[in-house]
Amino acid sequence: TPLVIRDRKLGTAASSIILAPDGERTILVYRGASEDLTRREVPWPKLRARWAYLTPGGIAYPLVLELLKTLKARGAKIAMNPSREYLTLGAIRTKKLFGMLDVAIVNREEAALLTGTPYRDERALFRKFDELVSGIAVMTDGPRGSAASDGVRRYRAGIFKERPRVDRTGAGDAFGGAFVAGLIRRKSIPDALRIAAANAASVVEH
Repeated sequence: TPLVIRDRKLGTAASSIILAPDGERTILVYRGASEDLTRREVPWPKLRARWAYLTPGGIAYPLVLELLKTLKARGAKIAMNPSREYLTLGAIRTKKLFGMLDVAIVNREEAALLTGTPYRDERALFRKFDELVSGIAVMTDGPRGSAASDGVRRYRAGIFKERPRVDRTGAGDAFGGAFVAGLIRRKSIPDALRIAAANAASVVEH
């Protein structure tokens, strides 16, 4: 049975998306009760999976760390697309978190924010991010494609040629989900990057 929690003060999260003719967007977000998760509301006995994909939003950092530790102790592999709230904490404060991840996915702007490395210096940026992540580090870079590292080898992938862009909303999530799905299906990192790029391209065309 699904866990249903009602809050008398905070509303359900909602977003309004303002689209430009070229598919770019501005998203106005009210996160509401989604960021107010407490420890007692987590169904701890049910936290069992082969893989878990976390997008923490503004959920308290200590609680997310406890979630990660619990999942890891039960044999789960963990992927995360960290939120801006977590990225602004910086590499030193989040070192323990990134050290537990099997896959960490950020875009180039987010990597710069996390590591404090200049956005323009792509090599140094990716190197710093890669050093922080114990598993596979993935950095997307819009039309310039993506890069990934398993700590030993680095891989690069381009993007699929898009039809006219309609809406870029969700392209990053489509990339991340498909990359992890590729790994679950025992694909190589280069193949997983191609699957992810194809899924992201398909999203922006609709």
